[in-house]
Amino acid sequence: MRCAVYARVSTTDREQNPETQLLPLREFAAVQGFEVAGEFIDQASATDLRRRTAWRELLDQAARRKVDLVLVWRMNRAFRSVLDAANTLERLRGWGVGPRSNQEP
Repeated sequence: MRCAVYARVSTTDREQNPETQLLPLREFAAVQGFEVAGEFIDQASATDLRRRTAWRELLDQAARRKVDLVLVWRMNRAFRSVLDAANTLERLRGWGVGPRSNQEP
């Protein structure tokens, strides 16, 4: 299974570092036997879609069926609101791509 790993930190202050999310995501993917098809990293607020270029690239890869799974640390790293989550998850399902959170069931 090809997975896209996504990490997002809101700011670079307060010692936020995307590696804090990426390390356990890489380990989880390895244990599950997933092929990591790409790592996508944004340093932007969830609502700053203009600066979330990696998220847009990940969705493009999903739309082109280059990945089977989107793996995130927590769902709030990917989605800016419940409505955004519902809409994006519906698009992912339509492309045959599943979401997976490392920290949430």
